Amino acid sequence: VNNREQVIAKTGVSVKGYGTLKPVLNAADPLTGWVQCTGADASVLGSVTPSNVWKRTGLTKSLITGSNPFGLNLVEADEKLTMARTQEVFAPLPQFMGNPDNWIDGTTLLSGSNIIGWTLPASYSDLTTTQVMGGLVRFVCQPNINNTDIPASYNSATRQIGATNLTRQYESNAKKDKIMIMNILPRIKKGQYGFVDNGSTVDVYCWPNNTANLTSGMQFARRDNIIDLNTAVNFEFAGFVVANASSASTSATDGGHAISTTSGTPRSGGILRNLKIQNTERFRDGYGAIDIKSLDNLTITGCEIVNAVGQLGMFLRGNSSPTTNAEAGFFGQGWTPMTGALISNNLIRLTDAGPLRFYTCRNFASVRNVFGNNGDQTHSN
Repeated sequence: VNNREQVIAKTGVSVKGYGTLKPVLNAADPLTGWVQCTGADASVLGSVTPSNVWKRTGLTKSLITGSNPFGLNLVEADEKLTMARTQEVFAPLPQFMGNPDNWIDGTTLLSGSNIIGWTLPASYSDLTTTQVMGGLVRFVCQPNINNTDIPASYNSATRQIGATNLTRQYESNAKKDKIMIMNILPRIKKGQYGFVDNGSTVDVYCWPNNTANLTSGMQFARRDNIIDLNTAVNFEFAGFVVANASSASTSATDGGHAISTTSGTPRSGGILRNLKIQNTERFRDGYGAIDIKSLDNLTITGCEIVNAVGQLGMFLRGNSSPTTNAEAGFFGQGWTPMTGALISNNLIRLTDAGPLRFYTCRNFASVRNVFGNNGDQTHSN
């Protein structure tokens, strides 16, 4: 059973799956209408063998989460695909974007200490201006973080990409010239996808793991949030799969996470139990697949979080807006803390930025949780 609508928590209401079944709370819709590429697609695919790639043309952009095709989060038969990218080093977990060790060696262009662009290595001289301008750059900058930018220009003769945001400052460490360009279709591999933005529509290209899945097994993200906790208290969600939420927003505080609340109002009481949160993505900036603040006496137990790309498994925190009850501390001085949570018996694996993060949390218990194959995207370099 797939429910493709957003669920909004209500105070005092429990929402549970029936018996041993786990209905799917799904942020995605099916994507059908695929046709096999031909030599006529060479301007998009470059030297890639066209018969390996399939396309779905004319997808209305406003149907995609945030009307941004970088949020497509294409899923094939419940397996998250990755976006085509420049990646010269084998990545054992290719859905993780945050490890610069797997990026290519470019050259960062500077004006003083500000980053104004990047030069691609000579091995990328085959890329056209149109192909690069449809991409997104991942790079390292101060303070020791990975960031993103949309190309403002590209000169194919010099292989120089101009940055749009000219305020980011150079980070002089070992990864300072590492970059990765996303949505580079001439580098597409099996299990990857990309797109061409036509303005109001998008042409989606995919090299599927199994062409049989193209008939009914492909999905794309319609929403960034699945369960909105807003200001509800004494709620319970149990026995669901929560799947395929995605966002390409640059604001991590926008509430666009699979299970989240943007409310900083101090409140108490809530349970998340026996949930599986899978195949979620924050393409440019994000917090946690579960992103909750200012909710005291919260219980999260028996849940599994898997394939949280561009984000943490969970991010729990107090409120950064000081009140008369604010507590000074080593971190978050002046924050109102979040207290009394029990985080227990959860399995968190394959998250891009790490399994858990707690900011200004007091009287917490995090016990008997299992973590596996998690990244450390922010400050990983």
